[in-house]
Amino acid sequence: MGRVLIDTVGLVKDYYLGTHTVHALRGVSLRVEAGEFVAVMGPSGSGKSTFMNLLGCLDRPTAGRYVLDGEDVSSLSRDALALLPRASALENVALPLLYGGAPRGDPHARARQGLAAVGLAPFETHHPNQLSGGQQQRVAIARALINEPSLILADEPTGNLDTRTSVEILSLFQQLNRQGMTVVLVTHEPDIAEYATRVLTFRDGRLLHDQPVTIRRDAQAVLATLPRGDES
Repeated sequence: MGRVLIDTVGLVKDYYLGTHTVHALRGVSLRVEAGEFVAVMGPSGSGKSTFMNLLGCLDRPTAGRYVLDGEDVSSLSRDALALLPRASALENVALPLLYGGAPRGDPHARARQGLAAVGLAPFETHHPNQLSGGQQQRVAIARALINEPSLILADEPTGNLDTRTSVEILSLFQQLNRQGMTVVLVTHEPDIAEYATRVLTFRDGRLLHDQPVTIRRDAQAVLATLPRGDES
């Protein structure tokens, strides 16, 4: 057994709307080992996005325990930033380094490397409103990777993207996963889940199924069969 990166025990999340209680998560217990690529599936209202918010420390569980890489983070909370509309792609990617206080080396040089890694080197001066949806998604991924995290949480990263751009995003995730990064991705599309190695299926706030992907799709192979669009 490998190193356990995510460990949830009896995770519960309730929302209170006046006198009505919404049971978004009902006692979810699971483990994710370092280096896995996990897809989280389920219909609307199944609890999958609530589960991801808890994993990302964007919300706190009502009950239960969440241990991230050996540390109990059940009571932590933090905000996530969208792309800043008045900042360039380069400035958006460099932002976590500037917030870090004492970044290693030149933050803009590292941000350029990050943009190049996701195929957006020519777009460093572009602002979000000058980028397509797929390009904005890649800028967000480059920013998430700039501090070399061990875990990527992606909630519907291919939503509202065309087929080729979606597969390009999945190819990037598979490449990162091959390099040892743990990826947890939410999707409602079964064909997207086939790019992962394991699928968690939620329904009515409960973990219904936890299954390995028996025939995994290779994003690079799929890209070779798709026509090229205008987007780089």
